[in-house]
Amino acid sequence: GEHGIEERIVRGADLIKELAVTKEKNLLQKFLTELQKPHGLAVYGRENVIKVLELGAVDMVIISENIGEVEGADAIEYFEEKTQNYGTALVVVSSDTREGSQFRQLGGIGALLRYNV
Repeated sequence: GEHGIEERIVRGADLIKELAVTKEKNLLQKFLTELQKPHGLAVYGRENVIKVLELGAVDMVIISENIGEVEGADAIEYFEEKTQNYGTALVVVSSDTREGSQFRQLGGIGALLRYNV
């Protein structure tokens, strides 16, 4: 009856949440792997990310939630505006996972590049 339907909805919501966490972990693992390569397609740090973004070399900006401000604006809003100008994706990640925590320790702002610069 109704209880069964509610249970399925709750289970479905849990599965969607798990999928989102898995996608986020995979993205951050890719970022960290690229970062370790000698000529990897990843950069981190606010200034570095802004520099390569303005060159049009960024495929995706990754930013930790609740990261604070950049140039007097909320960091997420700042990068939303910047990424729209360059046709770049923006992904906001949580620091609740091991990968998310590692990313936050790197400053919480990173980018995957389209090509080496």
